[in-house]
Amino acid sequence: MNRLSTRVFRRPCVRSNAVLSVLPLQYRFRLNIDYTAQISAQRLRSTTAGHGHGGLAAKLKKPLTILEKLQAKSNTASPDTTGFIALGENERLLFFDNIFPLKTFSWDFRNAVLRLTPYSPDSSIRNYIPPNLEGFKLLSVYPRPKDGGAFVKFAYDLSVTTPREIESSIQSHLYNLQVRPLFAPLHPLRAYLVEGIPWTEDLYRFPSARLKVEFVSGPELSQESLYNLFRRFGKISEILRQPGEGKEVQRWTVVQFLSVRSATAARCCLHRTRFVELSGAGIGTEGSGEGDGKVSIAGGEAGKAVVPTVLRVQYERTAKVHWLRDWIVSHPKIVIPALAAIIATITVAIFDPIRTWFIKAKITGALSLSEYEPFKWVSRHTSIFPFNRRPTPDANPLLLSERSSTIETLRSWLLDNSETFIIVQGPRGSGKRELVLDHVLPPRKNLLIIDCEPITEAHGDTATIASVAQQVGYRPVFSWMNTISSLADLAAQGTIGTSAGFSQTMELQFSKILQNAGTALREIALQDRDASDKDANLSDEEYLSAHPEKRPVVVIDNFLHSPEGTIIYDRLASWAALLVSASVAHVIFLTNDASFSKSLSKSLPDRVFRSVLLGDASAQSAKTFVLNALAEDTAEKGQKSSSPSDGSFTSTELARQNAPLLEEELDASIAILGGRLTDLEALATRIRSGEGPRLAVSQIVSASAVEINKLYLSPDQQHNDPKSPRKWSTEQAWYLITLLDAANAGSPHAPTNPGVNTPNNPEDVEPGSVNYNSILLHPLFKSPSTGEESLQSLAHSDLITILTQSSGSGRPYAIRPGRPVYKAAFRKLLEDEVLKAKMELAMLNALVKIEEGYMKKWEEELAVLATCGGAKDAGRRMDYLGKNIGGSQERVDGYEKEMEGRKKILQTRF
Repeated sequence: MNRLSTRVFRRPCVRSNAVLSVLPLQYRFRLNIDYTAQISAQRLRSTTAGHGHGGLAAKLKKPLTILEKLQAKSNTASPDTTGFIALGENERLLFFDNIFPLKTFSWDFRNAVLRLTPYSPDSSIRNYIPPNLEGFKLLSVYPRPKDGGAFVKFAYDLSVTTPREIESSIQSHLYNLQVRPLFAPLHPLRAYLVEGIPWTEDLYRFPSARLKVEFVSGPELSQESLYNLFRRFGKISEILRQPGEGKEVQRWTVVQFLSVRSATAARCCLHRTRFVELSGAGIGTEGSGEGDGKVSIAGGEAGKAVVPTVLRVQYERTAKVHWLRDWIVSHPKIVIPALAAIIATITVAIFDPIRTWFIKAKITGALSLSEYEPFKWVSRHTSIFPFNRRPTPDANPLLLSERSSTIETLRSWLLDNSETFIIVQGPRGSGKRELVLDHVLPPRKNLLIIDCEPITEAHGDTATIASVAQQVGYRPVFSWMNTISSLADLAAQGTIGTSAGFSQTMELQFSKILQNAGTALREIALQDRDASDKDANLSDEEYLSAHPEKRPVVVIDNFLHSPEGTIIYDRLASWAALLVSASVAHVIFLTNDASFSKSLSKSLPDRVFRSVLLGDASAQSAKTFVLNALAEDTAEKGQKSSSPSDGSFTSTELARQNAPLLEEELDASIAILGGRLTDLEALATRIRSGEGPRLAVSQIVSASAVEINKLYLSPDQQHNDPKSPRKWSTEQAWYLITLLDAANAGSPHAPTNPGVNTPNNPEDVEPGSVNYNSILLHPLFKSPSTGEESLQSLAHSDLITILTQSSGSGRPYAIRPGRPVYKAAFRKLLEDEVLKAKMELAMLNALVKIEEGYMKKWEEELAVLATCGGAKDAGRRMDYLGKNIGGSQERVDGYEKEMEGRKKILQTRF
């Protein structure tokens, strides 16, 4: 069958019915009409007339299509512009496969690389053609890099050979050569005779193993005919007949090859080929009309003519064009988390090294101009820099001598090989920061300072992260990405039902910043390590333990500054514990909270903290501090001034003249202000401006009284809100003010507390302080939870200071004013009769409400007991409740009598 089929296929003319009659009835085979624009109708008629079938030639003659007319007119045009290769008489095309690499996508660079080599397809193809091929003349070569081959245009002598014989000779020659290119070593070079009209387009349609065969005109071909037609180009895996949609007739079929090379050869050779599918005993002709283009098939209906089938062969992508986009859209639960992971990975790979470098520059001061000597010289000798502010007056030698033991202790701890977890505790304004930064740490250079105050006072997560990043030098930080990430996460949650992880919580971002800071600290600590050192064999942790001087110092200032930043403080404490445990850095906490051990014990439960306590300066040191500040001001001005007529004194005069009157006024002022450095600086500043010591102190006391009245005595509607930072009431604050004022100097302003007496100060208790536990027994603080919470909150806000035992259990035992100047401020507030009456009236009302709450609860219990009748022991309980109700009622009556006197004052006084 194959031999006969090949023989019929090779001839460009129609065979006789006698030849076709030998075929079995069940076979159908192809008949190449060889009906192209290059073979004229006259040649077709003369060939068929030689076999006595002139009527068939007339039937097959058909008007030229637009495509054929375009090809016929393109004899002089290039195939790159027309898409067709012009052929003359006795000219045909061969397609040589495997000449170029297949171009499977737009950015396939293999052909571009091949152009850089001396490889020439024209000369190569000439070597692949037998040298003594008779009747063959090679005319030109048309490369097709996209299809991986080239078209060869040749002329043949029909009297010597036929195109089929030329194809067979070339194929035999290639089979003997076994040419296998480097880019496709598994596929030998092949050559095929082009039977259709190839379309040499340059569209973005890339080769595929899947061909779409459309039936442009004529009847459809069966699967058997398509298999017989396409099989010679390679192994076919499947032929799929596509069903028509609705009432439409199916007009195309898919042919799936195993190899893309086979598909490209079939597409280049069979595009626009005409075929007639035969059945029965053979072909017969009927009629003599010219140009009707119909063929009559014997064995079918008598006299019925058919039109040859024209095939259009195109590539069809095995996968859809937008398969990736469709897959992404249809799998959001996989794609969105994967995208978040990719973004996070890119961020870590690109930005984390940059951020670590900026943190290192912040610690070492590499980007700070103030660390360079030329800038220091210019800053000292000129005033061209507007940001050169007046430096804080340095501590005087007397104050330093008082704290010399503390300084030496801190320096020795920094040189210790053990874990260095240091806490410097003292009230606000006691000079903790100046002591550590100016007298303990120099000449150390690698220093990181983290101030908790701006971090905890920032509003919102974005501002908090920006503040933390600024403190440690973490940049770049994309704060605006938090909002976009939150919106993306919200959209993903609405789409897939869960969070995609685009947005990060404030705690996670804060931990990430601290992690980068820890990496930078470790690199700085190890930057001086050399392989030639005598301890080069030690691990990094052992090396840092043996060289504590190499470790940077981390100073965490204003630790436990606000009760709102619990998360921030916990994260900082945990991070500091890791640094200390790994011997990466020394950590110093500066705090004014006496209960710091509760927070730090969570991070280092098995460690004993090294802590020092800073108090206020002594009276003599405070006086010397003020005089030194005034002397420095005089030296800067370099001028003298006379005493003003209004009785005030300038700093120059005070520094130059030490008159007994001025000394006495300064001593009295410092006795009121105490030894708090911030208040002493305020006093020196006011004296510089021309105020006398007494006037300056009076202004400071008045400002403090106004501050207390505004912050602590103004009613707050949110003091009962659990989320509010204010955990105390105005009545509680006023009670403490009156109690502390009475304890300071035995003033007549005794607190209104009929049930509790003012505690006497023992000899070992600081004068002016009151008993901590006695305050908790007062009805305003009697609740175990809210009472201590209110006291802790007032201590955080600096109204009071809670004293704890330095040894033993460390429990709180006394309370004193938050600042020494508050003693005078409390007295000034109590001297205001209207304010005193108003606050005592509010406190009495609060006490009445407390007693009424007790009585209501007792009365409800009495009502329940009354229903029990003569139950055992009910009488005793009822007597107990009755006595309590009676006592509470007596106290309420006493409170109401006192309230009458306060109301009269409010009605008569302005």
